[in-house]
Amino acid sequence: MNLPDIEQTCESLGEQIKAFAAERGLDDPLLVGIRTGGVLVAQRLQQYLNPHAEISVLDISFYREDRKSTRLNSSHN
Repeated sequence: MNLPDIEQTCESLGEQIKAFAAERGLDDPLLVGIRTGGVLVAQRLQQYLNPHAEISVLDISFYREDRKSTRLNSSHN
């Protein structure tokens, strides 16, 4: 099984994002990584856009429906 070259894939995506932003006049696009795996991808892509800028991180674990959660029970009088 041949896996794609991750470096080449990141470089290609970075260039596509850079071109997309330039076409729309976006000088400094902001990348948001969804914790945890998406953060690594956003950090990697940011290296192609602006290596000195930081990314934003979004933690959606509280909102995930595929995990059991304990809900607060409220009593209505």
